[in-house]
Amino acid sequence: MLYLTRVLFFTQNFTKKKANGMERIIMFMHIGSDRIIPVKSIIAILDLEKTTISKDTKEFLRIAEEEGFIEAVNVDIPKTFILTETDKKSKIYLSPISSVTLQKRANLFSDKKIKKELITKI
Repeated sequence: MLYLTRVLFFTQNFTKKKANGMERIIMFMHIGSDRIIPVKSIIAILDLEKTTISKDTKEFLRIAEEEGFIEAVNVDIPKTFILTETDKKSKIYLSPISSVTLQKRANLFSDKKIKKELITKI
């Protein structure tokens, strides 16, 4: 039963896209509320409580907020910040989901056996 749950999770997060006449698969990760982001855009998934002990991280997040690079996923207290880059533009998402959970989701996408099975089913 767990295997079926994992497959359903992945099939909802795969999209086929044609580029230059070739078909490729884009993987997305749910980061809270109704927000999903492309897995390939993720640079880092960091625990907000543990990393903001450093004054450098606090300064980095303060500047990013002032410059409009931060987006809160919802109004809940954030547990994680996710640093992403798409088309050479950086964005930081504040997520109520724990960094451990998000990292587990990201690691599931790297499971080659599951990835291969899903690609053949799509």
